[in-house]
Amino acid sequence: GLEVSGRYLEGHFGKAPYGGDIDVIMIVTAAAMRAGEIEIMSDGARLRSYTDARLDSVFKNLPKFRAAGVLPKGDGPDVEAKTRVARLIDELTGERTPIVTDQLATAITTGLAKDRERVARLTATLQGAGMKVPSSIETAHRVLARTVNEDDEERIGSVDAARLDIKEGVLAARKLDDLLADDGRLELLRTAQCIV
Repeated sequence: GLEVSGRYLEGHFGKAPYGGDIDVIMIVTAAAMRAGEIEIMSDGARLRSYTDARLDSVFKNLPKFRAAGVLPKGDGPDVEAKTRVARLIDELTGERTPIVTDQLATAITTGLAKDRERVARLTATLQGAGMKVPSSIETAHRVLARTVNEDDEERIGSVDAARLDIKEGVLAARKLDDLLADDGRLELLRTAQCIV
């Protein structure tokens, strides 16, 4: 992507047809940083997270803002991918999920923690009983287990790529877990499988 400076943004968006005040330009730039859409280069350092304390000096000091480089975010997930993942987590948890990269990645690991544990437990239980694991549960298990060790952008990309399987697998695992809550039902299923 193309790197521009804060000075360039001020010049470009400060004239017609935009006519933006420098304070507004800085606020919009800060919002883009918070949304994970851009990175800032300041004093030779690439600032990738809106939580980086060094950003305070960039957005509170006009000469530093003008000197800072503004770059599009690297090869990470775009807004559409993050929105799809956030909607999936919203559906599965019933809670609103932000699309800011680090918050969304955290929501994947914390918001789906019980489901990650459930699909892992069911996969192990069914395999241990010699039964076939439904492919959606198997996929949800594989992807959700992998996300724990991925960085934020990889985690979002993995969930986005498998989101339909994850949703189907998590919902199936919830139903199956309820059915198998009684110890005798697993034995009944095992017996039924032998008969069929």
